[in-house]
Amino acid sequence: MSAVEQEILAAIRLLNLEQQQRVLEFVQELSTPPGEPVSELIQHAREIAFPQKDLEEMARIIEKEFEQSVNA
Repeated sequence: MSAVEQEILAAIRLLNLEQQQRVLEFVQELSTPPGEPVSELIQHAREIAFPQKDLEEMARIIEKEFEQSVNA
């Protein structure tokens, strides 16, 4: 195990269960292939039955934010 892995584990052990769950979710997001979350978010928004105009605006904003985070 690398020094970084050991340091991460030591830090996680200090967190409560809720915080550990948040760390797990963050790590899972990091390992998700680029582009996949955007399509999932758009699909979920469509399932909520928002007006088409609102869906288009949400899709535009999500894609813009995703591109900025990938290029950061």
